[in-house]
Amino acid sequence: MKHPFASAYLINLPERTDRLKSAQAELDRLGWDVEVFPGRRFQDAAGFQNPGIRGCFNSHLDCLRQATGDVLILEDDITFASVLGTLNLQERIQSLDWDFLYLGHEQTPFARAHKSTSDVRFEPWGHPILCTHFHAIRERMIPRVISHMEAILRRPPGDPEGGPMSVDGAHWVFRERNPEVKTFVANPKLGWQRPSRSDLRPRGFDKVLLLRPALGLARKVKHALERWGA
Repeated sequence: MKHPFASAYLINLPERTDRLKSAQAELDRLGWDVEVFPGRRFQDAAGFQNPGIRGCFNSHLDCLRQATGDVLILEDDITFASVLGTLNLQERIQSLDWDFLYLGHEQTPFARAHKSTSDVRFEPWGHPILCTHFHAIRERMIPRVISHMEAILRRPPGDPEGGPMSVDGAHWVFRERNPEVKTFVANPKLGWQRPSRSDLRPRGFDKVLLLRPALGLARKVKHALERWGA
């Protein structure tokens, strides 16, 4: 069943073929056709917490710049809840007057992990949301969000108007300053981040090349257990 968005992008660093392969398997399972967007990579942080967060921010911004219509943005560590394969997403959201739609999210009461149910609702939400691995933005909001993110890039770190920050932080600042913006989150969430080596905040063990195969196997086991519970 096709996704109900005019544009859809999967952000993937070209060297992370492992993530792309797993994400493509997830998409094939749903029959969703999305464009692979080569993620941006920088050597310096330029005021962001680290170069990876800068790259993620700019990758999301570039997706919005080229989007036409409502846009779905996925990150390449995405895993979908099993119920999504049978859920008519178009039917579920067509009556919603939404601007931001978080199908995957963290730090909300509705982010309980991997609950398999066809009783999926979309709840209005006016608080911060952690993670941007599975969300959509309405066409009418895109120019405003682009302008907001471009302004963040022009400001220095610590600027009271908001300097360099993560994508989820930028979304929250925008929504907080524009309370008329309508945000909904899936209850329960319909996707989450697959356990994998992070390019944004690599853990200590991931920096040891010899340990990566064992860590990868452990993450595959964890993912299989999560999938079984979904």
